Amino acid sequence: MYTANTMASAIEAMGMSLPGSSSTPAEDPMKLVECRLAGRHLLKLLKMDLKPRDIITKKSLHNAMVVVMALGWVHQCCVTLNCYCKVTMLWSVGLKLTLDDFQKVSDEVPFLADLKPSGEYVMEDVHKIGGTPAVICYLLELGFLDGDCITVTGKMLAENAKAAPSLAEGQAPPQPDKKTGQIQTLYGNFAPDGSVAKITGKEGLYFS
Repeated sequence: MYTANTMASAIEAMGMSLPGSSSTPAEDPMKLVECRLAGRHLLKLLKMDLKPRDIITKKSLHNAMVVVMALGWVHQCCVTLNCYCKVTMLWSVGLKLTLDDFQKVSDEVPFLADLKPSGEYVMEDVHKIGGTPAVICYLLELGFLDGDCITVTGKMLAENAKAAPSLAEGQAPPQPDKKTGQIQTLYGNFAPDGSVAKITGKEGLYFS
């Protein structure tokens, strides 16, 4: 998972983009359809008076972290999600994220997807098996996501997932690539406020 894929998946899991849009390849004709759908849903959101502050909550941010941990975390996302939170929510409702929040999710959520740069596959392969919606559906089944979060469709995350295809037999990993997520928070004289390392398990499970 590279940064663009990571953030797109996080934003979809957060409820701030249309289902499936984060995993559709850039040159796929479906991208034009998604643009038209985005316009329609924007009008719908205006009529519903549904605002970003209604969608971006502590629970929806947790959902975002869960999805990117399961797919293969890019550690810059810690900074990016934190900035996103500050710009959209922090000043208005006091919502904030810390490195400890990211570490807690990483400790609880297994690394499930064998995606580049550490793995074999790319986001287009995820798209072929149902895309981010199928992953969200699977993680809801496992109990890692909160389905009662409103999204830009005007529906809850769990409602959107009902329309998504489930992962076919053999696509869901029998064993996770790693039993925990990919990030490890580090503190020390070089980073007294904390730093983040990415550990996929393929290079070892600890630093010494």
